[in-house]
Amino acid sequence: MSAALLALLAALFGRHRGVDVYAAFVEGAKDGLRTAAQTAPCLCAALLLLAFVRGSGVLEGLEGALRPLFSRLGLEEALLPFLLLRPVSGSASLAALQGLIDRFGPDGAPARMAAALFASSETTLYVASLYLGAAGRKRSRYILPVAFFAWACGAAVTLFALELF
Repeated sequence: MSAALLALLAALFGRHRGVDVYAAFVEGAKDGLRTAAQTAPCLCAALLLLAFVRGSGVLEGLEGALRPLFSRLGLEEALLPFLLLRPVSGSASLAALQGLIDRFGPDGAPARMAAALFASSETTLYVASLYLGAAGRKRSRYILPVAFFAWACGAAVTLFALELF
């Protein structure tokens, strides 16, 4: 009901200001379809890359390589799969979060850390591919390394803040 009311109010406001509401709507829909057509190949490439990464065992290899570092830093090793999945896949990281909640309970340290990271971070690969596609960029050059570095810095600050409080 509220969405219909909002649409009606927008149409009435546009009419009051002398705007051809239907023509403006059609023009906006055309722009939306153009944007979708520009971003679709980038999103398909990101999904294909995700399937390759998950199927190749790269995540398991990274998990094994990072486990000693996590131990030295005193971080929960159970959090590692979530940390590797979050910048790559929103749905996979949500499933990992659910697994941590099931295993440690909602108040367990790994579940709280993962929930804070889930809420305070973004799926970097998806967002980068979406923005690059919308901007018409074919090469990412420094964008992905910098975006992943920024995500890692944000994750470190989040984990540090959780340790303080």
